[in-house]
Amino acid sequence: MCLHAGTITGDVKFVDSSPKLAPVKVTTDQDYCGETLPNESYLVDVNSGLKNVVVFVEAAPPAVPADPQKLNMIENTGCCYAPRIFAMQKGERLRVGFVHVFDHPFFAVTDDKGAFSIPNVPAGTYTLKAWHENA
Repeated sequence: MCLHAGTITGDVKFVDSSPKLAPVKVTTDQDYCGETLPNESYLVDVNSGLKNVVVFVEAAPPAVPADPQKLNMIENTGCCYAPRIFAMQKGERLRVGFVHVFDHPFFAVTDDKGAFSIPNVPAGTYTLKAWHENA
């Protein structure tokens, strides 16, 4: 039997109408940041694609990071972290915000259209899970 790795691709859609969220009240550094910031919890595009959802293979076998010296960076720009949601593999370096750390490389964060791609998944049957900051 010959088993090959594959790529899991898909889209995460928000099936209700986009929520109207109140701005986030700033409690510190108001002189610099202002009194409110946009609430970016639900970023939904015109085709209902939901951005910033972490999609991952549940119970995947642990793997050594491909590049343990890789530096993943989350920056604070205009009093908002960017990227807002981030995922990385255990053993990689990080400068911080929301982050999910996995001990395998089979995860992705949806883009601004709700799309994701998880490459090089070993042949087999898996359960995909998704995490969103407010869902």
